[in-house]
Amino acid sequence: MRAEPLDALQDAVDICEAGRGGGYNLDPMAQHEVVELVEELLADHRSALRSGPGLANLERLLNIFAEVGWPESIQLVWRLDEVFR
Repeated sequence: MRAEPLDALQDAVDICEAGRGGGYNLDPMAQHEVVELVEELLADHRSALRSGPGLANLERLLNIFAEVGWPESIQLVWRLDEVFR
């Protein structure tokens, strides 16, 4: 990840929220990219996600896709406890 992790996460949330009305959260390619981003954040930047805007944005991003039933997003929501290990 080239950008600061929390900046990249904020950008992803902004893009996904803006595109929600147009069905961006229904796009399988968008879902795939979000899953890759979140998995990288969980693997490499866990401490940045433990509180504050990092955790809030991670939850917001996953919920955008989980609310339409993407199994991968729902599974990542269940993995959020990894942030605190």
